[in-house]
Amino acid sequence: MQLPVGGVLHTFIDARVYRQQHNLPDDFGVNTFEAKSYDGLGSISHAGDVLRAMKDRFLAEMPAYPLPHQWLLMQEQEQNRFHTLLVETNHHVGLREAEIDFAVAGFVNVYSQWVYALIHAVSTRTSPKPFEQIYRDWLDESIRVASQSHHYESNGEVWQVQIVSHVYGRIGLQMQRGDIVEYVYDHSLACPAERFMETLMTEVAAHIQMACGL
Repeated sequence: MQLPVGGVLHTFIDARVYRQQHNLPDDFGVNTFEAKSYDGLGSISHAGDVLRAMKDRFLAEMPAYPLPHQWLLMQEQEQNRFHTLLVETNHHVGLREAEIDFAVAGFVNVYSQWVYALIHAVSTRTSPKPFEQIYRDWLDESIRVASQSHHYESNGEVWQVQIVSHVYGRIGLQMQRGDIVEYVYDHSLACPAERFMETLMTEVAAHIQMACGL
């Protein structure tokens, strides 16, 4: 897997493979350096049916504006609808207010970028970029390496380790062994709602594109 860090593509090695390559403990990963506290966090582990019903309702109630700029003008309305549905179903999930706001902010960011892409396509009489590319670019642009460095000793070496994150949380490690810098992919502690949000936004984008006839 290749992901951009600081604008440069780097190969990320799956954590399981990296552990085998370097004879590391079976639990070596992001959690080794920044354990996740689940106290007070919401959970979607038993809310799959509820979230799917919420998504289906949101999509069913979407309007069918034929012009991209109309979707831009109605962004706040769609944002408020999404927020309202999240709040209504939250007793099944238990999200904190900040987590709801975070989900809504992600929705708005992706929604607006997609609508702007459609507006650009209409104005230039070209085909819009695939939504998958818009979404992937948005996610990749949020990738950051934490400033804090952790020390880790293995096989007589001292490694400098930094956490790599994107908008949905921690996704891996930057490992420095002397002059060698490697990247490890470990998605185990990232936000479990990432897949739900991606699916929701993909279907929202398809609805908007179809309504605009693009």
